[in-house]
Amino acid sequence: MTYETHQSDLIPEALRDWPGHTGNWGRWPNDRGTLNLLTPEVTLRGVLAVQTGEVFPCARPILNQGSLIRLEGPGSDVGAISDRINAYEPHIGPTHMDGLGHMFYKRLGFNGHTIDEVFDENGARKLDMMGDVGIVTRGVFVDVARRRGVDRLRDDDCVYVEDIAEAADRVQPGDAFVVRLGPRSNLAAVDPSAGFHVDCLELLGGKDISVLVSDSPSDRFPTATPELPAPPIHVLAEVFYGMPLVHDLNLEAVGEACAAQERQDFLIVVAPPNIHGTVGQIVQPVIVL
Repeated sequence: MTYETHQSDLIPEALRDWPGHTGNWGRWPNDRGTLNLLTPEVTLRGVLAVQTGEVFPCARPILNQGSLIRLEGPGSDVGAISDRINAYEPHIGPTHMDGLGHMFYKRLGFNGHTIDEVFDENGARKLDMMGDVGIVTRGVFVDVARRRGVDRLRDDDCVYVEDIAEAADRVQPGDAFVVRLGPRSNLAAVDPSAGFHVDCLELLGGKDISVLVSDSPSDRFPTATPELPAPPIHVLAEVFYGMPLVHDLNLEAVGEACAAQERQDFLIVVAPPNIHGTVGQIVQPVIVL
């Protein structure tokens, strides 16, 4: 069933003013959202996009988050060094993926689950995808910064529908949509930063992409649409379309290689660690040209 043929006849009163639809609620018999679109055929389409075999790890480095532990046995010639990883906030700074339990609107999450249904003292009971995610698909790529002839979008700028419409026409269900805005000015905070205009998410949601991937925090901060609940991209994607967001990649080398090769698609792989009960984790996206 495509998005166009799936429309809820019953829109809760609280949602009629905005967004005026329930997206993908009830479309699948589970809470995996658009990850249901990642069929074996979709994965094979991604594999067939590989042409040169060049591999690009796209995660930004995480600095000053660990400490070394030196472990040596008495009289041993062997020394073992281990790492202790300190606590971190995955949603601010590092390359990460948002699960569907990350956002709620009027206390409702994806598929209409209430916030009290989703969480208890141990974490997320529902909408926890982090332990059951393996994204291997074709990435449809658009380099908005390069198309505009700039190194990066200004912090007060947006990606608009006209920037992505041509690339969106190439999308097939299950594809990842990968967008380069250019390096952010401040990696330690999301505000201010460029992002997508809300109309882009409505376009891409209807195209049945499996995941939206970019080198931005997805939303523009501060919001470009103050008349709507903020952050609207997060709310529409995660609450209504059931679409994970992958943020804050380093797409500089990928952008240069795609421009040199005139490439518009590739294989992309995203896999978070198998930590249950969480609604967001750092990830290492890998793109293969």
